[in-house]
Amino acid sequence: MDRRVVKEGLGLMFWGQIIAIFSFIPIAGIVALIIGGVMQVLGIWKIKEQDQNYSMAFLLLIVGILVGLFSGDGIFGTLMSWVGIVVSGASTYVICTGTANCVGPVSPTEGENCLSVRKWYMMCMVLSLVISVLGVIPFINIIAALASIVVLVLEIIASIRYLIMLYRCKNVL
Repeated sequence: MDRRVVKEGLGLMFWGQIIAIFSFIPIAGIVALIIGGVMQVLGIWKIKEQDQNYSMAFLLLIVGILVGLFSGDGIFGTLMSWVGIVVSGASTYVICTGTANCVGPVSPTEGENCLSVRKWYMMCMVLSLVISVLGVIPFINIIAALASIVVLVLEIIASIRYLIMLYRCKNVL
């Protein structure tokens, strides 16, 4: 493992995530989303040879982009949205695992933090998928809508922890 390469890749992923946060801004948000997405893909691509988990994350990221093109309305679009949630969760899982593998020998504390972030993120993805599936069932969808607010808050916390993990691990290497 080349620590310098991993550090650069994690840095690209971190800044790509930060830039993508601004996707809510009208018109400029689309540009921010594209730039942030490209930076994240480049970051994973750069480190895919450093750990087999990163190689899997790169493949999952490409699959996620392709699945995202077919997400939307209708039965097929809803199914693709669910597949997108699973692929996103799997991608984050292997990124956290790969980062723990690379950082753990240098800083066991940060390696454990990566695994903690992985657990949080997976819990959020499972809850998000369950609520999304329940959201299509009449009458239950009302409860699912209320539960989705709680899950949204948990997802925001998980995303912030993920960003902090990328930043801290980048600095450890």
